[in-house]
Amino acid sequence: MAGRETAARRKRTQELQKAALSALLQKIDVFSNQSKDSVSVLGGTTNVMYWESILSDSVRATVTFTDAGNTLRTTKNTRGGRRPTTKKVSAVEGLPIEGSEEVYLKFQDNNGNMLDFGKQNNNSLYVNQVIDLPTGSESGDKTYMLDLAPLEWITNEKGGQQVRKVFSGQISDHVRTIFKDVLKTKKNLDIEETKSTLDFCGNNTKPYYTLNDLSTKAVSKFQAEGATAGYFFWETTYAYHFKSIDNLMGQGDKKKIIYNEIVNILGHLFSLVLLVNLMLERLMVNLINQRKLTSMPLRFLINQ
Repeated sequence: MAGRETAARRKRTQELQKAALSALLQKIDVFSNQSKDSVSVLGGTTNVMYWESILSDSVRATVTFTDAGNTLRTTKNTRGGRRPTTKKVSAVEGLPIEGSEEVYLKFQDNNGNMLDFGKQNNNSLYVNQVIDLPTGSESGDKTYMLDLAPLEWITNEKGGQQVRKVFSGQISDHVRTIFKDVLKTKKNLDIEETKSTLDFCGNNTKPYYTLNDLSTKAVSKFQAEGATAGYFFWETTYAYHFKSIDNLMGQGDKKKIIYNEIVNILGHLFSLVLLVNLMLERLMVNLINQRKLTSMPLRFLINQ
């Protein structure tokens, strides 16, 4: 009995140690918008953050890397065309990286999940913003953070692709049309069929806004008549999903949690937060309703 408990304890310890390991980065390539050149910032990368959520319209990532200023050679125009010189500059200055550059990102997490963003999977990421981070170093090293987003997000925010046409029919067909004709995505689409029809005009709204609005009106084809919770719209590494909340909640358990006394502590903390917020709201109301009165006894005057 003691041996089995020791083995189970050792296994849990190994799992915790494995979960604490960092991901294995394999590729971070940035491609120029002005030429066919590309540069890898894998060697100088110090931090990669990746976000994926059922409550998020798209995946997002950031890459932080340090550049010593000798990553790329500068070029100059000659009679035979542009040729490299002996001067070296950073990747941001030499490529250059200014925004909207295509990025290939590939890494494996500590659970063995491989995430591969690139043209071959139709899911390349793009530079939304280049942020110059202060380092406090007296050397010539510079640190940058690249804010990355999928092409559909760039199109939604900056591409000028609004939903303009008139739609009539099933909501699931409208969603498919917006993805293919407006966002022009080549990614896989996991769309649950609906039985709710809707006629509407786009009114020049952004695609993501329209998709989120449709998710509140959709009723699943496989759902019984009655009150429904609507749909979720989100993106994963290789696909966009438009699925009903009822069917998602009807799946089997992914994880079971046994509650103990900690729940009561959290409940008390939550009540305390509500009480503090209520007191602050009342304090603000009292401050707004207060009046300042000044008196001048010799003149028999009271000013507000």
